[in-house]
Amino acid sequence: MSGFCGLIYKHPVPAGSDADFRLRQQLEGLMRGVASRGPHASDRWVSGRVGLGHHLLREVPEAEREAQPLTSPDGRFVIVFDGRIDNRDELFANLDRHLRPRLDCPDVEIVLAAHRCFGEDAPKLLLGDFAYAVWDTVEQVLVAVRDRLAGRPFYYVDRDEYFAFASHDEALLSMPGVLFVPNYDHVASLFVPCLRDYDQFASWYANVAVLHPGSRLRFNRGVSVAELGERTVSSAEPFTFSSHAEAIEAFESVLRLAVSARLRTYGPPAMLLSGGIDSASVITAARSLLTPAQREPIRTYSALSDDESTCVESRAIRSLIESGSCAPTVVHTPSFDGGLSSDELAKLVWGQADPISNSLILHMPLFARARADGCTSVVNGTGGDLVTAVAGYYPGRLIRSGRWHDAWRESKAIAANNTYLHHQRPSEIFLRSMLASMPESAKERVRQAMAGLPAGTNPDVRLARQIFSPSFLAQTNLLPRLRVSEQTEPRITLFDAGVRQHTVMDWLAHGQIGYDRLAGRFGLASRDVWSDLRLATFYLRLPITLRTSGGWTKSLVREYLRARGLPAIADRKDKQHVGWKFSNRLVNEQAGLPPPRVSLAQQTFSAEFLSRLVVALDSGDSRAQFDNFSPDQVFFLRATLSWVNRLSMVS
Repeated sequence: MSGFCGLIYKHPVPAGSDADFRLRQQLEGLMRGVASRGPHASDRWVSGRVGLGHHLLREVPEAEREAQPLTSPDGRFVIVFDGRIDNRDELFANLDRHLRPRLDCPDVEIVLAAHRCFGEDAPKLLLGDFAYAVWDTVEQVLVAVRDRLAGRPFYYVDRDEYFAFASHDEALLSMPGVLFVPNYDHVASLFVPCLRDYDQFASWYANVAVLHPGSRLRFNRGVSVAELGERTVSSAEPFTFSSHAEAIEAFESVLRLAVSARLRTYGPPAMLLSGGIDSASVITAARSLLTPAQREPIRTYSALSDDESTCVESRAIRSLIESGSCAPTVVHTPSFDGGLSSDELAKLVWGQADPISNSLILHMPLFARARADGCTSVVNGTGGDLVTAVAGYYPGRLIRSGRWHDAWRESKAIAANNTYLHHQRPSEIFLRSMLASMPESAKERVRQAMAGLPAGTNPDVRLARQIFSPSFLAQTNLLPRLRVSEQTEPRITLFDAGVRQHTVMDWLAHGQIGYDRLAGRFGLASRDVWSDLRLATFYLRLPITLRTSGGWTKSLVREYLRARGLPAIADRKDKQHVGWKFSNRLVNEQAGLPPPRVSLAQQTFSAEFLSRLVVALDSGDSRAQFDNFSPDQVFFLRATLSWVNRLSMVS
């Protein structure tokens, strides 16, 4: 992970003119906004009306001699790049011989050579996490791209006077005419998640645009045009295997590829280690790849409960640590022992309030420890839940095909073993599976019936009225939109592999965006193994019988872990999570939230609700004031209010 930025004036800029001075000053402002992402080196390139800047994080071994912005040998192209390329050997083989750089060159040189060789089709050949922009000094054209799973960010603004882009959206708020205005749809969706009729990949700032995952942007003759990319992983038929052993072997092979790519790092290898199925699969594959003779043990970073004996998650993490081949660092919660102090964490959370990365408060002390240990990238398995997800009421497919007995047997197995549904009765699961098996025409009649219900019966509408001000509700047209969402949202559906592909791609992209944003605060690259396109594609092509069986979720991954001697982890069916202990303590301890300084917060939240929130947080007894809210909602309320206040103070 690195930070880049660029600025193109839409009018001539003579050397030494006032415009030249302004361009250079504004470019420096953009560079300050992305500086945390690249602590190792920085440089800029300015020519006429164009300026490019880069802050470098050396995250792979080949980056030892890397310098950006990078100009092609013929002087025509200049590139700024943030990312990691996983198919270097394949790219070398496909490049024209006269364009090939040295085999040990930094990734950015391979990408620039690919752009020179294949033009704007180059991104189709790249595998990895990346975003970059190339300026053609001859054609005066900028081409920018972003990988399909949003491994690295790209934000931009296009105004009458200039076009500017950066790796961090807040960097662009330094530019003239870019106002501090929140994206109110994002704010609303934090508290009413059924709101989905908006661009969920948009920036949290209304005046900043974002290049969507897998998309390309061209800036030419003063006009920028963004082209959306393909979001489907694969249209191929499901895999078939002669045995479970063959399926496990195939899974292990692609898992090792994904892990190996993410262990290619400058500095010690590091990993966020939880006690879950996905994290266990990653550390298991990593141990098989890193022999003691080759490299030092993997540094693992974990959060455990203060009382480990009563926490299943903590005991699972301990068992993985004690399996060997890792150098563990442990942070306890809610004591904060081993990590950031309460005051340090509060400064990060409230002082740099951000609705995206504040939800990842658990990872802040872990990233801080990793950075202090000299790590430049941290591997994780956070996308596993997304890639392996299967609709819990999948027995509906058996019912639709007339296999009622098999559907009842699977419903009982789900009630016993399913991670998310084992608290439900078999009869309830079977009934909901019957509803899922209904023809779509029947489901449409149900939705039409729901549309006739009084508006007040919609819980999201009631919640929105309680939280938001009348002016906010009117500005966003929120209440009618929520009623439409209630009427059209499918409640219980069958598992559909094609729909699942689109959904998983979006989920993975959202996950990578959040982790990249937080890691960027600490000058680290976040590397999600399950967001590897090869691994995601493989798993999405598995038949449902290998994704779930006997009521178990992630059945193939569990079989892999059992075969590797981890039955205790493989047989877990709970989802115990210690992260909110961090959040709850911060909410309850850090009293004295200042009242809104200007009207921005008051325009967003209702006066009564805002008053209750401030009083509750000031007294340190937020739950007494908000009995209808979960702890995470209370935390998001404070984080969002702090973020809005932070914008208000600057505007």
